[in-house]
Amino acid sequence: MEELKKLAEPIIKHLKEKHHPYVEVVITQDGVKVKETIESIPLNG
Repeated sequence: MEELKKLAEPIIKHLKEKHHPYVEVVITQDGVKVKETIESIPLNG
């Protein structure tokens, strides 16, 4: 799995820098998942 993480590093960097800063890449034994995360902004209530 360490090899997979090393291979995914350039992809993760490219996604975060060029496309969307709120991208999370999860690497498991089952595969690679790319999730879009949302930045939370507190609202004054």
